Amino acid sequence: MREALISLSEKDYWVYGLNERDFDYTLDLVLEFIESNQAKVKKEIETAKIDYPEEDIWCEIQSDFAHYAWLNEQYFWQFYLWRIQGIFERLILYIFLPEQPT
Repeated sequence: MREALISLSEKDYWVYGLNERDFDYTLDLVLEFIESNQAKVKKEIETAKIDYPEEDIWCEIQSDFAHYAWLNEQYFWQFYLWRIQGIFERLILYIFLPEQPT
């Protein structure tokens, strides 16, 4: 068994890996995170409106929640761009570059 494992190469076991479907999957993942974040913020704003009925205080709290929601969404989009870059680099490596030096 050990001899078989020692001689095992990546071609023999690499079942997963990146492909074109990862673009859509990553976008769907980010959009789900953003929707979840927006739903959470909406719920927090409604709770704050009940807890602080004074309009001045509630408006300030709403503004803070909206700002931090926007900031979180920027982090999600930055993750998306970072992940898309990684997918492009990996696909270029596997599609265009030779596996063995020529």
